[in-house]
Amino acid sequence: SVGSVRSETFGLKRSTAMVGTGTSLEWTFPSPTSSKMVGFKEASTLVINGKTYSVPDSLPANTTLNEFIRNHAHLKGTKSMCLEGGCGACIVTATYRHPDTGNELQHAVNSCLVPVFACRGWKITTVEGIGSKTKGYNDVQARLAKGNGSQCGYCSVGMVMNMYSLMKTKPELTMKEIENSFGGNLCRCTGYRPILDSFKSFAKDAPKWLVDKCADIEDLITICPVKKKPCVRNGSCTGESCEDTEVVDVCDVSLSKITLQDGNNWYHVSEKKEIFEILDMCGDSDYMLVGGNTAHGVYRTKYPLAHYINVNNVAQLHSIVEAGGTIVLGANNTLTTTMEYF
Repeated sequence: SVGSVRSETFGLKRSTAMVGTGTSLEWTFPSPTSSKMVGFKEASTLVINGKTYSVPDSLPANTTLNEFIRNHAHLKGTKSMCLEGGCGACIVTATYRHPDTGNELQHAVNSCLVPVFACRGWKITTVEGIGSKTKGYNDVQARLAKGNGSQCGYCSVGMVMNMYSLMKTKPELTMKEIENSFGGNLCRCTGYRPILDSFKSFAKDAPKWLVDKCADIEDLITICPVKKKPCVRNGSCTGESCEDTEVVDVCDVSLSKITLQDGNNWYHVSEKKEIFEILDMCGDSDYMLVGGNTAHGVYRTKYPLAHYINVNNVAQLHSIVEAGGTIVLGANNTLTTTMEYF
């Protein structure tokens, strides 16, 4: 553990003393010696490139995943640039369980927007985790280099991780799908053509000349010594095993509270009703409902806030229900999920 934290699993005792039509709420928190205490590792841990990290309570409540990756995990490959989710230089791959279906998901996320305290139980992959000069390059990295898709190189990491994430999400892609997936990545050097050509060579409808152009990359890719094929761990294994046996477990999503050293609070909820219970408790204090946090790139929040409520694990907010000729979309469904559904 990097630090200590006061973390409590708490519940509500509802006293139904009716005053008019109201219901009074009595909040009861376990004592520090309670067996219900959630340990720091369980409440605020994440995995980066296979290594487990604990998030210390000394960090400000609004610390981003990007800051944690660069300044605490000391992985400088992930870049910091616009801090608005607009340039894509900070993109990493996040792996987690869908709160409603339980399926494992892998998506590209802008690490400059995601609060690190909202990443509890996530598995993060950075560019260092998919390949390097010493371990051998991932196919995505190799094709970008072969296709002359990098000049100054500052955007290259985000480009690579966006394509890597896209291929994890959907292994078979068309050239149009690839092109439409890079609206959030900016490059000021190349004019984009060599980048898109490099990545479109992965498409199932790529022309032969484009595939041939990027085919001669064996010298950049690690070949598994056991299977004699490109390494399925993308150059990140140590040789003991050629299979990625790590499974992302469903983290403890029970109602929990993390009090940081600065006095601010992070809450993790798993049911919709718990959100309103916490809002009642907050009273007139400042609070933020933390979902994708994309609005932070446009509307700057006045920090610090007293309460941060992570609503990402609420299954009802991720559901899509068809009934009676209507479709009800949970408020936490992403635009990507919505487009895929329709």
